[in-house]
Amino acid sequence: MFKEISKMEQRYDAVLMVIKDGYSVSEVARKVKVSRQTLYKWLADYEAGGLEGLGERSHRPHHVPHQLDGAREAAIIAMRLAHPRWGPVRIAHELKATGVAPPALMTIHRVLARRGLIPPRGTQETPDLQALGTGPAYGAVADGRGWRGPHRERRRSQDPHGY
Repeated sequence: MFKEISKMEQRYDAVLMVIKDGYSVSEVARKVKVSRQTLYKWLADYEAGGLEGLGERSHRPHHVPHQLDGAREAAIIAMRLAHPRWGPVRIAHELKATGVAPPALMTIHRVLARRGLIPPRGTQETPDLQALGTGPAYGAVADGRGWRGPHRERRRSQDPHGY
């Protein structure tokens, strides 16, 4: 059976084939199916950091200059928690009134959504307006008094097309 080995072990084997066994970089690269540049990079990583240098590294950037700073994000969250009905427009207005430069409205919305302070779209329950007494009373139209009017039958007989 085949033995599963990690990426680091595969890289280590390729590096050892070049360093210890004396194979050329081209031969080893062809055998492990990587480019020569990749194998040279593995060799440099091994020289610099040993076996740990061949491990996986994070691809996350070290610095994001346009990211919202923690103080403004904390102020946005604190305002929303203190006033749950305030949206991004009101929060931006209040931030400006307190002397803090407000970010874009969409940025405020994203902060609130990321923290779970805004329900996702379509999840809010819509109130039953008729039950609250503020909506149209669908059952209040008298029989025969719909949108066509009370004399529908008489008009139908007068209409040559029967409509």
